[in-house]
Amino acid sequence: MKFFAVIIFSFLVLQLPALSQNTHPTNKKTDTTVPKHIIQSIEGFLTWYKDHYFRLYQYSLTYTDDSGHYQVDTNHCKQFLNELKSTGFISDVYTELWKKYFDDQAENFKINIQIEGPPEGFDMDLVLLTQEPEEVLNHITTLRYEKFDMDDQSAVVIVHTRWEEWKYIIELSNIEGKWLIDYISLKEPD
Repeated sequence: MKFFAVIIFSFLVLQLPALSQNTHPTNKKTDTTVPKHIIQSIEGFLTWYKDHYFRLYQYSLTYTDDSGHYQVDTNHCKQFLNELKSTGFISDVYTELWKKYFDDQAENFKINIQIEGPPEGFDMDLVLLTQEPEEVLNHITTLRYEKFDMDDQSAVVIVHTRWEEWKYIIELSNIEGKWLIDYISLKEPD
């Protein structure tokens, strides 16, 4: 009887690691490390944006017409997007999404006349989606990056700021070996 107990005990001890792995597959740790070249693309763009911020916003994206109604200055919007594109960090997807946004806002101002400002949809920094872009731009080197989803052609990165609830989701595409930003959005609080 003792002999069988020793054999059963030995069998269970030898099988324990395998049983443990099979019953707890979610214990596997996920790699959330963001590759350096993707971080360099994001930080490169943010640094460029910080350095050119005041010049960029000399483009008046809106104006008031002779009736005092807000209108979108599509020419200035195009120049604004061309400047962003010239950085080498922004994809065509990014500029096309913003071009559509500007066109939609132009139509919106025709339908929903606005005479009081700031004009709706243009009351914040459009790149960082905040009224306090300096809170991000003055702290680029302290941003933390977390890989959310990634393959060889696309990446989604969560960018943590100094404030726990203020996070960005940045989507990128690998275009001819360079990671370009397709979209920047704010992450909803968890």
